[in-house]
Order: sequence, then structure tokens, then C-alpha cells
Amino acid sequence: MQSSPLRRLSLFLDQAVGSQGPRIDAAQRLANVWRDVGGEALAKHTLSVFESSNVVVIHADSSLWANKIRHQQNLLLRGLQMNGYSNVAELLIRVAPVSGRRPDTNASPQLSSENAELLRKVASSLTDERLCASLTKLARRGKSENSS
Repeated sequence: MQSSPLRRLSLFLDQAVGSQGPRIDAAQRLANVWRDVGGEALAKHTLSVFESSNVVVIHADSSLWANKIRHQQNLLLRGLQMNGYSNVAELLIRVAPVSGRRPDTNASPQLSSENAELLRKVASSLTDERLCASLTKLARRGKSENSS
């Protein structure tokens, strides 16, 4: 039988992976199809691509690349439709905000300070150095005691 901290860690990881796993897989699949359809150069200048209600939303890193996507819109839409996205009826092309932050639809939620502390405790009790380092790194995503 697992000790209480390990059981809590197991439940936490099951919830985190279970709730995000399919969404991350779908987003990664769309990113891969986008790279295949648009090519590597276009993909390098696309900060995020996601599907919402039969629309694929694309954030380009500049107005130049947004216009390039607009000029190829029909070809790109057909390419997506032929590669498993037959329900997509429209591409919505946006220029990413200038704020310097890349839009990220798959941003990881910040851990609570309690879960971060639990990860640190479990990491300190492990003999596997790589797993210990990984859990310690993950624990750094926890909210600090000073933040609200």
C-alpha cells in the first residue's frame, strides 16, 4: 500500500495527465498537420494553431506572415480538410500580440503551494536521481507563499 504523500501525488498526476492528455494530443496532431500542409517555413512563423467550432485559428508572428497565410488560405484550408479536418470551414488568421508573449493554448496551470511542497517531499525521499531532479523541477512551478 502506498504512503499518503505518494497516494496524493499519484492522484494529482492522474488528474493532471487525464484531463490534459487528450487535449494536448489533439493540439499536437493539429500542429503536425499544419506543418505538413503549410510547410516548415510557414510553421516557423506560426505561434499557435488551434481549432474551435469548425474554425482553425492561426496566430502569425508578423503581419507579413499573416498576409502570406491569407493569400494561401484556400489551399491551406483544403490541405487541412484532406488531412483529417474535414469539418473545418474557415481559417481565422491573426497577428500575435506585440507584448512579446507567445499565445499558448496549452499553458500548464501553476501548481498550488501544497502540491509543490508534496512534490519536494516525495523527491527528497527518492533514490533515483533523475526522477528526483524532475520532480524538483516540476515543484518550482508551484505558487510561492507570497503570491496570491
